Amino acid sequence: RKESSAASDVYKRQAGTDELFLQNHLKNFIMRHFPPSVKVFFNIARKTILGRMHKRDHVVTLGAMPDLTNKTIAVLATDGFEDSELTSPAEAVKNAGATVHVISTEEGSIEGKNGTKVDVDKLTSSVSADDYDALILPGGTVNADQIRIDKDAVALVKGFAAANKPIGVICHGGWILTDADVLKGRTITSYISVKTDLINAGANWVDEEVVVDGNLISSRTPADLEAFNKALVENF
Repeated sequence: RKESSAASDVYKRQAGTDELFLQNHLKNFIMRHFPPSVKVFFNIARKTILGRMHKRDHVVTLGAMPDLTNKTIAVLATDGFEDSELTSPAEAVKNAGATVHVISTEEGSIEGKNGTKVDVDKLTSSVSADDYDALILPGGTVNADQIRIDKDAVALVKGFAAANKPIGVICHGGWILTDADVLKGRTITSYISVKTDLINAGANWVDEEVVVDGNLISSRTPADLEAFNKALVENF
């Protein structure tokens, strides 16, 4: 692969050199043999074409956005979730093409600590990790403390970990990972008040904006959501 990439780079450099040579050769020929009106037209056309080529090359350099089409993501939460820590990651993966199911302990809807209401799609008692491609665990102290005492929720998290499926967790959301006993030897970040619990569960806690440790993606607070969302889309 490295040899192929190197050969491709050489080809691109050579192609760029040849292209520049032809442009200059054509420019010199027109400037010598054509009237001023043609020269003006040539310069306008040349700048337009080069501008479009630059935009084209810029898009290629950026690469395609990760595509989560045909993937279904579970968001595990209950009342008292940190509003933006549920809605923002859910929107990010939806925008990348994923289907999102909000999973909770009771039917109806759940309400964030700031009043955001979200419909519940599935119950913890009726789903398994086999049904999904990845899991999001939003924070919110009340949410995180309540969801961890639901045995079906804990079993769901264990299932994702056992299958090595991606788990995105932010803020207090990591509490349920301690109950699922899936943190031994893992590197993770969280809201500072959860640090000791995660360490006691065997994790290596670090204070960073976003941490990706294999299938585990973690962040600290809503202030980290931009980086967290980007990491989710890239790793889901």
